[in-house]
Amino acid sequence: MFHDAMRVLCDHGLVEIDTSSQELKESRGYSIHGCVHMWTIQVLNQKWDYDLAWTAVRFVATHISKTYTFRPWLGQRRLLQHAARCSYLVFNGLVKDDSTGWAYHNLGKLYGDQGKLYGDQGKLGAAQDMYELALNIKSKSFGPNDKSTLTTANNLGCLYAHQGNRGHAEKIFRQVLGVVEKTLGPNDFLTHNALNNLATIYSQQGNLYVATSMYEQALRGYTEKLGAEHTSTLNTINNLANIYAKWGNLGAAEKMYEHVLRGQEKAMGPLQFTTYVPALNTMENLAVLYAKSKRRHEAEELLLCAKCGIGAVFGHSSKRYKDIDKRLAVLNRRDS
Repeated sequence: MFHDAMRVLCDHGLVEIDTSSQELKESRGYSIHGCVHMWTIQVLNQKWDYDLAWTAVRFVATHISKTYTFRPWLGQRRLLQHAARCSYLVFNGLVKDDSTGWAYHNLGKLYGDQGKLYGDQGKLGAAQDMYELALNIKSKSFGPNDKSTLTTANNLGCLYAHQGNRGHAEKIFRQVLGVVEKTLGPNDFLTHNALNNLATIYSQQGNLYVATSMYEQALRGYTEKLGAEHTSTLNTINNLANIYAKWGNLGAAEKMYEHVLRGQEKAMGPLQFTTYVPALNTMENLAVLYAKSKRRHEAEELLLCAKCGIGAVFGHSSKRYKDIDKRLAVLNRRDS
């Protein structure tokens, strides 16, 4: 029935099929002709329907929480324009208040993931607004020590850290860790996550011994709860390898990076592995060690592989893609 109706609308030029490059992710979707859209706003929507507006926000937020197994950034990009409209509705009082905050948490996650992926400060700002709104609502509805509230606080801390606001991030991670250890216990996933995040802050601050201890705690927890080959476990090993590299223990760091890469490929599969952002980070880290060890060909092979993945995820005009080209150029100069 839906396709029959859309076919009639397409035949009359009222809507058109989206033919963008995102056709590999779900359906292509439809776009309303600009004149038709303006008419619906001016003629049909004279009386605002708060319930329908909340329904729209809820549908978009529900879809954000889906776990994509292949090219997840395509699904996220497709939702961004819908999320922008939802944000406008939320912050202009055009929807009924969400008493649970889950929808705002999901919108914040979408903005945050995209902002961190592409270094878009505007999206990080939107993510912060959404997380802070969700945190305020959840704290009132469920209390500050509820797991849902703490999860939003933890995500907000990660966002602050990515924005460079390490002081705020450290404060939030400490608060979350203190609560979850008492209320949820040392074996809860959120406890391990808070440990890992706080360790990253300490590592960035140069407090490597404390960071190492916390990473090792998180690693034991992830391994026991999720298994040795889970992506969270592997990402923590990658973080530990970063510290060993800073200490100059290149041999140990190299073995850890190689272990992580093998595990990431097994966990994500050969197709998604080449566009899995943590795997791309590990490839670059390992390539740097290979170059320092004068293993030029192995370093070049990894950088070329990372270059393909970065081009697919970030685009060929992105700063990260250009940085890979610069590293390859340096390798070639050294070889010559």
